[in-house]
Formats: sequence, C-alpha cells, structure tokens
Amino acid sequence: MAALPRDMPSELADVIGIYIHCEDCGRKSYWPGYKVRAAEQKGFRTVQTLGSRFRCHVCEAQGGGGRNVSLRLVERGQV
Repeated sequence: MAALPRDMPSELADVIGIYIHCEDCGRKSYWPGYKVRAAEQKGFRTVQTLGSRFRCHVCEAQGGGGRNVSLRLVERGQV
C-alpha cells in the first residue's frame, strides 16, 4: 500500500493516542497524541505505515523479533 499524498487527509488525523501491547511478553505502553502528531509530521500518514514502526525492545533485547505487537487506536469521540 502506498503512502497517502500530503494533500490527502491523514488517517491519523483523529487519533489522540495509541495503546501498544506486546503479544509475546505482555509489555504495554501508550503513545500520547503529541507523539502521533510528530510521527505525522515525519511522513507517517496511515495506520499501516506507523504500525510498522512499533516493536518490543524488551523482546528484542532477549533475542526475539519484537514485532508481535498489537495497536489499539484512541480516536476523538471515543474518550
């Protein structure tokens, strides 16, 4: 899937946070809205491209791949 052109609305426009959960070790973290906006400014415009960035550093340090993470988006109006 190609990235969205800059003049198209970003899929991340209504995202105000992202819960991240490692399915292997159970580690959880949260990305607040300002980090989502910063990623958008760096060119991440779709959930798929931003999701490819996440990995579990604990699992990587233990020799695992660290890529078995799930994301749960928090969007405006859900809070």
